[in-house]
Amino acid sequence: MAALDLFFTFQFLKRLTTPFDKTDAFKQGVIDKDGKLLKSPKSAEEKAAYSSFDRLVFNLKRLLGKLPGGKSRLASYAAALLLLREEDKHLTSDGKYVIINYTDETLKAMLRENMDILKRNSAPEMLNEDAAANAAGGGAVAGIGVGQDGEPGVRLNKRRKRRKNDPRLALKTLRRAVANVHEERRLQEGGLTIFDIDDTLLQTFAEIKVVKKGKVIKSITGTQYNDYKLKRGESFDFSEFRNSRHFYDTSRPIGRMMGTAKAILKNIKKKRGSRVIILTARADFDNKELFLATFRKFGLDIDIIYVERSGNLGQGNPASQKKTIIKRYLNSNKYSRMRLFDDSKANIDMFVGLKKEYPDIDFQGYLVKHGGRTTKVTG
Repeated sequence: MAALDLFFTFQFLKRLTTPFDKTDAFKQGVIDKDGKLLKSPKSAEEKAAYSSFDRLVFNLKRLLGKLPGGKSRLASYAAALLLLREEDKHLTSDGKYVIINYTDETLKAMLRENMDILKRNSAPEMLNEDAAANAAGGGAVAGIGVGQDGEPGVRLNKRRKRRKNDPRLALKTLRRAVANVHEERRLQEGGLTIFDIDDTLLQTFAEIKVVKKGKVIKSITGTQYNDYKLKRGESFDFSEFRNSRHFYDTSRPIGRMMGTAKAILKNIKKKRGSRVIILTARADFDNKELFLATFRKFGLDIDIIYVERSGNLGQGNPASQKKTIIKRYLNSNKYSRMRLFDDSKANIDMFVGLKKEYPDIDFQGYLVKHGGRTTKVTG
């Protein structure tokens, strides 16, 4: 994730230090020279120039502009200091990275130091861009002066002035803003959404045969299979679950879950790195194209969804098989959050339990019940 963090930090600081009138959003007429929104972006070019990330940085930039010296490069330096708290890494002589954690007091001192440096080296008009607009001279005019009507001795304005210039408040404001930026980054990092098939996306009617001594002794549904424990001498016959013609002819969509899947697919097309997969306990079908045609029949864009078939693993129960495949995606380090829609409680419990092994990942499990209703379970 270090490369992604470095890229994000660079993009954030680059946008923060670019004048509004030099941005693509200004050139497209979306914002004015002060960063204020002039119109809602409609064309593809306007939306690209004013993304949610741009909007967040622009709002932060305008917020920083209200701080002392904010319209100079002070705002950028102060924000960079806060980002350093999260991102600063030093390479040691033995080739290892050491993360530098700054305390609040250290950050305050650095913030004050940067304020002093900028005040000494910046032009007065840069540090006081609002002065001309707000200046009214030094005469004894009613309403202008120290007090409410120009009288001396009222301390309210002085208190406000000290409060406005207090680095601790500047730090607090910046911390909130940068926290929002980090949350935006998290949302822009890859997310993986996983759907089961049977009794999740589709109501299916294939049955698994329980065989003993060459004879079928019972038939069970996919849901029953999740919890069924073979007795001595028993084995499963999955032939009906591999029959693509039976799957195509008998499957029925679960409307609520199909709607959820379509909405998520539409949304992730706008997000770099996010993905949707299907993870089924079934093994390979006898006709791949007929199997995929079932989803197309119900309007699901299966051509951008990879179908993982844990039944091909052969060993272990359905939950352990699915766990093996999910961990493969986790170990790719491409995803900061994952969610699973599955009708099996055992699978959901396994999934959210992965939080212990991967504490930095956001796990959200959705237990699918009759009619496509879901119960959220988090790790």
